[in-house]
Amino acid sequence: MLDAQHVFTEDAIDTAYLWLCKQRTNFPANADIWHLRFHWHTIRGELLQTLNKQDYTFLPLSVVTKAEGETLHLWSSQDALVLNMF
Repeated sequence: MLDAQHVFTEDAIDTAYLWLCKQRTNFPANADIWHLRFHWHTIRGELLQTLNKQDYTFLPLSVVTKAEGETLHLWSSQDALVLNMF
């Protein structure tokens, strides 16, 4: 549970967004990071409002199998961004 005084700021979300973009630079063309980046101008404000209302819901983890056979459990891009803000 979040502290009642916790406020998500524009600076915090921008820092998390830059971190996420760097982390997922080499993700494939069909990865959700590209949707998030393309629509960031809209998503950013809506996400800040949702977080500050404490009404954010995480998606289930995705299971991704790499070409070499390695299996990863991956947060959605938006969820990873939110987790990085804590």
